Amino acid sequence: MNIICDINILKETVTNISLAVASKTTIISLEGILLEAKENSLTLTGYNLDIGIIKKIPIQIIEEGSIVLNARLFSDTIKKFSSGDITIKVDEKNVAIITIDNSEFTFNGIKAEDYPEIPTVEEGTKIKLSSKKLKNMISQTLFAISTSDQNPTYTGSCFEISEGFIKIISLDGYRMAFKKTKIEYQGEFSFIVPGNTLRDITKLIKDDDENLEEEKFVNININENHIFFKIEEYYVISRLLQGEFIKYQDVMNVEEKTKISVYTKDFIKSIEKASIIINDRLKSPIKCTIKDNSINVMCSTSLGKVIDSFPISILGEDIIIGFNNKYMTDALKATEEEEVSIIFANNDSPIKIVPLNGDDFVYIVLPVRLKYE
Repeated sequence: MNIICDINILKETVTNISLAVASKTTIISLEGILLEAKENSLTLTGYNLDIGIIKKIPIQIIEEGSIVLNARLFSDTIKKFSSGDITIKVDEKNVAIITIDNSEFTFNGIKAEDYPEIPTVEEGTKIKLSSKKLKNMISQTLFAISTSDQNPTYTGSCFEISEGFIKIISLDGYRMAFKKTKIEYQGEFSFIVPGNTLRDITKLIKDDDENLEEEKFVNININENHIFFKIEEYYVISRLLQGEFIKYQDVMNVEEKTKISVYTKDFIKSIEKASIIINDRLKSPIKCTIKDNSINVMCSTSLGKVIDSFPISILGEDIIIGFNNKYMTDALKATEEEEVSIIFANNDSPIKIVPLNGDDFVYIVLPVRLKYE
């Protein structure tokens, strides 16, 4: 193989492809990026057996060929240069000679035949969704995905398509995030996408896409075991998680005995004030007292005690309830709303956060029993 390409195009591509490269594995080739040069383009592939990312970039080909290069070495090398062309030559012993400006790097590569084959999604259910909407939906539900392997299905988000809507649901046993938006698809089906795949998807969708006049879309193809995303020039393929997801509708069914309207930033600031005396060694729930059109936020640990309050609008009964400071602030920030409604049944039932108008999101936070009740 002997090719020449623009360093900046290659740099951006390698950075994104590296999202799917395995960091530690018994299959050494998976710690590398597969480079395949033919027909005036270079195809770069990263794969870790769970997710694969592929992209083609234009290049000048002197000799076609392929090789697997260690992703860390390759990435660190090209990051040292800001502009110009890069030449990559590979000999019959899979030794790569990389030349940039007046610098030359020689790396031992791995033959392409040793790189595992990536699954393909040829036939499946196809949907299309706005890039901006998809990124927002994932970002607003990703935080609630479980990091424990105790229930593997909760390490991903459930995508449910029904009644002309696509819904994303994430939960970890202590909180739940639900977000929905309209979609031009009338069928009904569901699937579970791993959390790591969704994190990579949000990184591949550029933030500046939101400011473009022409709306961009992500094409999605789903079959029984895999899901395929086309994000501009990037192709992403991921395994799906298998198993039964919780009946989330039951979790969202919270009896409304107390309902408050609160400015999101005010509540977040109040919780953050009370959290000053909480750390990794000293954990304590936030005690929230709601009555007389005000909310009193209090926390007490061996370091001291913090009390803060501010006015709110209340409908229903007074209530005293405890909750985890991080879980509540995560949910409030994810709403991206200036003002929200919060619904309570009693001090043992889940706390439900919803928009003032509409039903496009629901956040559930389980309460914490207060020792000083």
